[in-house]
Amino acid sequence: VIADALVVALRTGATGLPAKALQRVWGADRYGTNMAALRAFWPSETVRPYVATALSFPDALSAGTLAARRGEPIVLLGGRFMSPYTREWLVNNEARAADFTIVGGTVALPYLMDWEIEKGLAR
Repeated sequence: VIADALVVALRTGATGLPAKALQRVWGADRYGTNMAALRAFWPSETVRPYVATALSFPDALSAGTLAARRGEPIVLLGGRFMSPYTREWLVNNEARAADFTIVGGTVALPYLMDWEIEKGLAR
């Protein structure tokens, strides 16, 4: 969570760094923020997202690094559920979501999540 005071300091240069125009991307929770980032930075092109759990950082850290290298987004899922924000994004973007790469074992993301993704994409 980034405090509003820090955002203002970064925008004005009060941190000692050059002033920057910043775009704040946020959501109601980590899943809403994740989907807001997808809408902001991948608004219309075909994507091949990487998927990781949002409940433990090692898998998401590895997936995020690989996704960044490939210029693709990361989709965060709960351990045994898909947030309504993620499901809505899948339903609304099924035509441009080509493939998904799930990062992590079945303890972090059980096979149920594969099914949830496919169901969300109506495939």
